[in-house]
Amino acid sequence: MVVIVDLVDMNRVLVDGMGAFPRVIYPLKRLQLTRIVVKDVLRGTRTGTLIKRAKAFGLEAKFAA
Repeated sequence: MVVIVDLVDMNRVLVDGMGAFPRVIYPLKRLQLTRIVVKDVLRGTRTGTLIKRAKAFGLEAKFAA
């Protein structure tokens, strides 16, 4: 699972795997989007901040449900 942290252009996004997947630019056509939105994540958020926000939000549990 990765989280989109920034938009590069109409076809590519910056994703962060929160330690399990490296922070890279990835094409949108290879991603399967969900309606889950992590609260209080700003554009370009660093990995450490993203991990804290995802745990507080309960991202793993919501994704597994």
